Amino acid sequence: MRIYRNREMRKSVYSEEGRLLAESLTEARKRAGMHQADVAAKMGSDQTVISNIERGHRRIDAIEFFEFANAVDCDPVELYRSIVEKWRGLPR
Repeated sequence: MRIYRNREMRKSVYSEEGRLLAESLTEARKRAGMHQADVAAKMGSDQTVISNIERGHRRIDAIEFFEFANAVDCDPVELYRSIVEKWRGLPR
């Protein structure tokens, strides 16, 4: 386990940070009026991959995050910034 800002960094996708990430991605997709299959098609992926990411069962890497944001017509930097703001609200 690694230490991040005086906390242990969990490897599990089932962390509070992971939950907020998945929730934010789901919200962005829904704001775009898209289904998981629509996002998957734009990313060249499968609907089950998007489902697993949104349910917090699968991590998303930086490239996939960028592709996801573009697929739902979001600025990746703004989307990430909004997620970081949610993380900052977590108890330390």
